[in-house]
Amino acid sequence: MTCAACSLFWSFVYGYYSHYFLEWQTANAQKEKFETDAKEYPTLARGTISVQTKVPTTPEQIAKVVSNRMEAAAICDRKAKSAKGWETFYMHFWRWLGRIAHVSFLLGLSLLLAFAIKNM
Repeated sequence: MTCAACSLFWSFVYGYYSHYFLEWQTANAQKEKFETDAKEYPTLARGTISVQTKVPTTPEQIAKVVSNRMEAAAICDRKAKSAKGWETFYMHFWRWLGRIAHVSFLLGLSLLLAFAIKNM
């Protein structure tokens, strides 16, 4: 029964592991994108004109965009750290479920064989 239960939940736990692994990768990529945007935006926005007001972009507007990007990068960083923690937990849980399933299968099979030999 232990082997059957571990084998049943093994694939579900792997699904959670995969989800958090991909969430961690996505959050890391978004964080790097936002940091790069914040770093490069002042250079790219230099000498640009606002589409709505037809006036040059002010340093305050540029600073606001940069601060928004850095805030988004910080949010993505927190999300990545959380996902990494859950990914690590589910990875270990998934591995141990597999090990328990293997050992309990062999133990159950050997006990069944011992019972059959004893009752011959």
